[in-house]
Amino acid sequence: MSSIKFKPFKFALKAGTILLALIFLLLLLVLHPPVQNKIISIVTQRLSEKLETTVTIDRFYLKFVDEVCLQGVYIEDQHRDTIVYSESLYANFAFWKLLGNTVEVNDI
Repeated sequence: MSSIKFKPFKFALKAGTILLALIFLLLLLVLHPPVQNKIISIVTQRLSEKLETTVTIDRFYLKFVDEVCLQGVYIEDQHRDTIVYSESLYANFAFWKLLGNTVEVNDI
């Protein structure tokens, strides 16, 4: 009878452990330069298409789980005038909201 009581607890413990391991693996992958380059490529392409203009980012660094550094940020308007150019741009964001497909930037 006692083994029946602990089965849901064991399942929840295993599921939680697997979820934490997957999140940790994802964070390790994001620290890998080729993965960072792919992220930059996807983000700049989507922003360029959505804004119908040029958006470039030279480098991307994840400083902490919730802080990112972008280097060489360049954004044009539709008339090819520079809107934003920054040699280095630091942003702090809500990490857990990213898991829900929401981007919330706390400060830049």
